[in-house]
Amino acid sequence: MCIHFPENAIMHKVSCSIADNLIYLKCRINRSEELSFIFDSGATFNVLDIAKAKEIGIDLSDKRKSEKTGIEYIQAEIIEIGIGGIVIH
Repeated sequence: MCIHFPENAIMHKVSCSIADNLIYLKCRINRSEELSFIFDSGATFNVLDIAKAKEIGIDLSDKRKSEKTGIEYIQAEIIEIGIGGIVIH
């Protein structure tokens, strides 16, 4: 993972909103328009609606099934996440 800050800064202020005790951040996935995501520092993975993933061109061909729960999911590779002026590769 590589994180780029604007103008070589080591910190960057990111705006967020709070509703129902959840923190929402505006993010861009693979240079998409801004989308709202819940910030969960304890989450193991990120979740994106399938219709939105298709709309922004994410490859959804890698279908898998959880060995523990039996729930089916799609493993997708995200090239970059943009939050404010920060870009995470």
